[in-house]
Amino acid sequence: MDANNDELKFNTSYGEFYNRTLEREATARRDETILLQRGITKAEIDSYPILRKAFGEVQSDDTMKGLITVEVIKKDDHLAEAIIFIRDIQGIAEITFGEDSGELKTFGPFNLTELTVGDILNLIPVVVNRGTTYLNEMKSYGLTADALKELEDKKTQIEDQVKKISLAEGNRKLTTADRRKKANALYDLDKRICDVGFTYFRNRDAVKADDYLINDIPGNMQVRNGTVEKGTAISRELLGLGDDTQFELKVSAGKSLEFYFSRTEGGPVGPKSVTILYNPNNFSEVKASDLGL
Repeated sequence: MDANNDELKFNTSYGEFYNRTLEREATARRDETILLQRGITKAEIDSYPILRKAFGEVQSDDTMKGLITVEVIKKDDHLAEAIIFIRDIQGIAEITFGEDSGELKTFGPFNLTELTVGDILNLIPVVVNRGTTYLNEMKSYGLTADALKELEDKKTQIEDQVKKISLAEGNRKLTTADRRKKANALYDLDKRICDVGFTYFRNRDAVKADDYLINDIPGNMQVRNGTVEKGTAISRELLGLGDDTQFELKVSAGKSLEFYFSRTEGGPVGPKSVTILYNPNNFSEVKASDLGL
């Protein structure tokens, strides 16, 4: 991929950028005659909706994270069912051979909640093998060949879900790169038209010149926004934070929002938090340390 497409060329949110290109397209069509005389082509102006459509059709990161979550939930469900099967078979082995028997120990380990997914996947064939070996002894206490087959099937289902999670995570990275590439293409068009329009109007019409200002925020500033349903939490990724990092927080709808850092994405409130009341016109300034960083 072209290295120029790896990094986003603007600092505003996607939503704000998208809306600004709508405004700038209207401005460019208003001043089309002048822009055409300054090297901008009609095809370039007409490219606004084409590039915007291509950008808008890329699935959002929230959608991609949701797809990952769906696969994770399915994996967790299969894993929970596999653990029930394993415990059941281990329990039958304990009844059959006794809790101190050597035969029972061959069905271990038994601390299933402490095992990783990989550990469980490695344990399943062991349990199936031992269950098959001792099927005649254990069947009087409820073990069946069908139960062993179901446990084997669970292993396959868990492995399939692990692969699907990996694929979904890979697709998220590809989609992120594609979103940036298409957003940058739209930005390049927007900036070219804005540069030409601003240069023409800056000494002729201050109001019109202002219509062509890109107004990018400083490169060391990160902008994050979103909508939060009542009683829920959302997370935003931020880079290079320190205790003195400054935040400007604003609540544009509803009554209030609580801002904080947590150890996990969407997790519980940390040691500190700040509640910001509804005020769509003003930002409240706080430090990262005020939010529990």
